[in-house]
Amino acid sequence: VDKMAKAIEDAIAALEKKLASTKPGTSDKSPQTGDTSSLALWIVLLFTSGGAAIATTVVSRKKKYNR
Repeated sequence: VDKMAKAIEDAIAALEKKLASTKPGTSDKSPQTGDTSSLALWIVLLFTSGGAAIATTVVSRKKKYNR
């Protein structure tokens, strides 16, 4: 454990500050993350599951009060 802690401390000590780019137009580009999923798909799934939950609640309440 001491060797790993020493290695981490050495790695931290070896870090160097990198100046941020101040060129105009370089910050409006999104970083490449490798995530290729569609945001629209997740929004549709959110509304579908919410609708199913509401429908289940309405049906169970109707059955409860119609007895």
